[in-house]
Amino acid sequence: MVGEDRNAARHLAAEVLLWDSEGWPKRVGLVGDVPVRGTPMADAERIRLGDVGAWRAYHTAVFARTERALAALPLDRFAQKAMDRPPADKLKGSFLALIVPEGEIRVSDICEAYLFQHAVRHLGELEHARALVGLGGLS
Repeated sequence: MVGEDRNAARHLAAEVLLWDSEGWPKRVGLVGDVPVRGTPMADAERIRLGDVGAWRAYHTAVFARTERALAALPLDRFAQKAMDRPPADKLKGSFLALIVPEGEIRVSDICEAYLFQHAVRHLGELEHARALVGLGGLS
């Protein structure tokens, strides 16, 4: 979720991270560091949230801000360069590398990889977990 917050702030002109500006680490009672791509599993397993309700409220705030930023973004911004291309080893195995195997990375590519594809992957994980315990799907 902090990744969506970061990408909306950086690429959709949503300004600052809600995580930092609204004091969410303290509000959710975070123990440990926010995991990022490549965080060792042992480190990720030690992360704890003291207030799951606050964590859910953070999700709601990030989703709302991302939706507002997307709605307000001028259409021509989606075709603009989002960033310099990271080194190949940083992109290896990422959605972004699959979507843009070479060349310039545009804001639309960021939206596809970091917002849409990331969310769809998590939805699939949730649906699989629900199926394992006999519950119906979400989508």
